[in-house]
Amino acid sequence: MYNVKFNFRFICVLLCIFLLFRGAIISSIKDTKQKLEETKKSIQQKKKQKEMFILQQRSVQNELKDIERQLKQLDKEIKKIKSDINLTKSEINALEKNLSILTSDAEFYEKLLGLILKQYVENYVLNISFYKRNFVRRIKKEVMKQLSVELVELQKNIITTAKLKQERETKEKKLQSYYTELMKKEKEQKNLFLRKSQLLKEYKVKQENLEQEITKLIQTQQELEKILKRLQRDSLRKKEVAKNVILDRKFIKPINGEIVEKFGKKQISKDGSCVIRNGIIIQGMSDSNVISADDGKILFVSENFRSYGKIIILESKDNVHIIYGQLGDILVNEGAKVSKGQIIGKTNSSGQIYFELRKNFIPVDPELYFE
Repeated sequence: MYNVKFNFRFICVLLCIFLLFRGAIISSIKDTKQKLEETKKSIQQKKKQKEMFILQQRSVQNELKDIERQLKQLDKEIKKIKSDINLTKSEINALEKNLSILTSDAEFYEKLLGLILKQYVENYVLNISFYKRNFVRRIKKEVMKQLSVELVELQKNIITTAKLKQERETKEKKLQSYYTELMKKEKEQKNLFLRKSQLLKEYKVKQENLEQEITKLIQTQQELEKILKRLQRDSLRKKEVAKNVILDRKFIKPINGEIVEKFGKKQISKDGSCVIRNGIIIQGMSDSNVISADDGKILFVSENFRSYGKIIILESKDNVHIIYGQLGDILVNEGAKVSKGQIIGKTNSSGQIYFELRKNFIPVDPELYFE
């Protein structure tokens, strides 16, 4: 008794496992294909991102080269301005010295001219002979005239030198201002160079990370392709096994109605994706009787078994199992023996039931074996 019960539950568990994995290979193939497509898309996206980062790096590198050229040009210009400033300062110093000398000479000539003029007046009024007085006077006049000319020339030179000094000082101020601007611009360019260098480094890191991600995704793609090939081989082997399964008797159709979903392969989308049904769906009337397709024993019942909903599993002779799913009501208990044509359940409000026929746990097309 214990062994019979144990075998019954063991077979039941085995059958449930097969039910749980009904279409598992097909589902796995579909899921693997979907993952493979997602991986391929992800690889393409990553490659586009990588190309974008490469272009950005090239752009930044060109900008850095341009900044370097500008910095070199600025450096040359700064050096030239420094040289001009130093030259202008030298010119100003020379002019200041010259101005100082000219001013000193002018002061000397003014004093000398004043002294001669004083002596001229004093001597002129002195009691000296007429000829002698006239001679001295002529000499002094010539000296005074010459001194006056030189003094005027000195004063012109002083004015010219002062003007040149002012011009050089103005030039120096402009050069200093330009030098300050150049130094500011150079600092800005150096800061920009540093920022661009940091940005280039970030792009390189992102590119390297993307390359690593792409490498991993390619490995994932290769692994998925291997899994897909293995699953497809397994699916083909199962199909070959199923083709060789032949039943030696007929079964009663569980309800009166039209088969709306057939057994086998069915395309579900334009991209060629398919599913394989291990059973059929029959459209009948709501709340109709569901009958036993053959003699046997109720191996398993459930009020809510995954996508099957209310389910009955009937075990018949020669290791044949009949599965009824999506029922409205169950009218038998586990372990009960039933006869062919006996009412075992009811359809639900939709009037549809799922019906599956298996030989040695391999699904076969029920339509081929209905009476």
